[in-house]
Amino acid sequence: MKTRLIVSIAVVGSLLIFSIEGWAEVPAPPVNQSMGLRDVFFSDFAEAECVLCHTEGIPASGDHHATTLAVDRQCSRCHGDLVDDFDDGHYVPSYDASLVTPWPSAKPNGGSPLNSLGSRSGSCIYCHNDGAGTYTNEALHHSTGLGSDSTKCIWCHDDSAPVGEKIRRCEDCHGPESLHNIQADSPSSATLGFIVIGGEDAGYGHVGRDAGPGDSDCWGCHGFDFVDVPTNDSDRHHNLYGGTIPSPTDAPFGAPGEMYVCLSCHDVTLSVERDCSTCHDTGSDSDGDGVVDLGDLCPGTGVAAAVDESGCSVAQVDVDEDGFCDVAAPSSGPDNCIPTDNCPTVPNPAQIDDNNDGLGDACVPPGSISPGADIGGNPVIGDNTTIAAGTSIGDDANIGENVIISKDSDIGDNITVGSGSEIAKDSLIGNDVEIGSDVVINKQVEIGDGTVIGDSCVIGKNVVIGANVIIGNYVTIKKDTVIADGTVIPDGWTVPPLP
Repeated sequence: MKTRLIVSIAVVGSLLIFSIEGWAEVPAPPVNQSMGLRDVFFSDFAEAECVLCHTEGIPASGDHHATTLAVDRQCSRCHGDLVDDFDDGHYVPSYDASLVTPWPSAKPNGGSPLNSLGSRSGSCIYCHNDGAGTYTNEALHHSTGLGSDSTKCIWCHDDSAPVGEKIRRCEDCHGPESLHNIQADSPSSATLGFIVIGGEDAGYGHVGRDAGPGDSDCWGCHGFDFVDVPTNDSDRHHNLYGGTIPSPTDAPFGAPGEMYVCLSCHDVTLSVERDCSTCHDTGSDSDGDGVVDLGDLCPGTGVAAAVDESGCSVAQVDVDEDGFCDVAAPSSGPDNCIPTDNCPTVPNPAQIDDNNDGLGDACVPPGSISPGADIGGNPVIGDNTTIAAGTSIGDDANIGENVIISKDSDIGDNITVGSGSEIAKDSLIGNDVEIGSDVVINKQVEIGDGTVIGDSCVIGKNVVIGANVIIGNYVTIKKDTVIADGTVIPDGWTVPPLP
């Protein structure tokens, strides 16, 4: 019998916890708990589920949780990295319970809003509650059959644990790292079709969204009652939840300002605290611009330069000082530049772009470049170069002086054309092609990706040159010739040879 391992299914989209529009009124479950291999007796499986693992032959009877692996709590064999094995050394918190420590159920100082079944946030049962197609932790774990052996009750139940620390026994198999690995795709139009940690709707995993207590996956597990906030430093910060704590630049997921406030102080396992100086600066100001280093988005400001509240001078956000911000400028500077300069190295306050290719005319050198030519981003074009209408050139082109590119040619990305070369009409040139100086390419020529053509070559009409061809200097290729991929032609050759 052949088997294959099914792991981490929920991570790619099968863990559907809620179908929501927001958490102003948290809806009831169901929760889809098909996480790798669902926790049921063998007799309850349908054949369609069995064949996910058993590709040839299905056993006549059996109980998956009666296997040696299950009895030894080696859960990852079937459930993948959504769970931990009991003895794999995974991280389990050892610090005292705090206001944000999750409870398995019924956290007495849980937070609001209540879910539609009346449960407070801050416990597993906030999301995992009985309903159509869902299970409580109790029902889910008892259904494994392991509980029929009373000696195994202590795997989950620890009556001696201090109040608020019952979750520690759960973490023997469900540590913070595996819990924070569970995330499914959500119906959010912005992320539909792929998973964005921190960018999914709340209620579709454990790390999907954290927009405050009313709209948060973090809040479902870690919620608390604000009225019950003590005065110690840890919980004083937790009282700011949903307030003003910024995300640090080294947050493991997402861009600064877009991630959950939890990661402002903790890593994804919540076991390592971040450097407090992220928010509590000593006041150092290395460039002396009046903005402390940790808040300075533009370090190295020139002496006596005026800056905005982000520590950015005009020269640091608008190099040509034409009133339009450089690409990716971190702020608008003291003069409030306007995003974004279509020619950041040459002053062009009018931002004229006659052919609407995104590159300002001030960045295009003199020549005859037709408004009907389609030129990609970041081109470098030499003086007196002519590019005819109907020609399309990809991004990052580097074209020398006095080049002529005739109409209706299609040229790929990252093309290099040396000075004085000519490309006739209807040519098709791939990506990453290098063409030397003073090369003549006649019409209807095709050149594959990655080909290099040396200086002073002549390429005849209707020639087809494959990919990654290397052609030396002073080579002539006669019309209607086909050059295979990877061919190397030495300097001075004529192809095919003269009779």
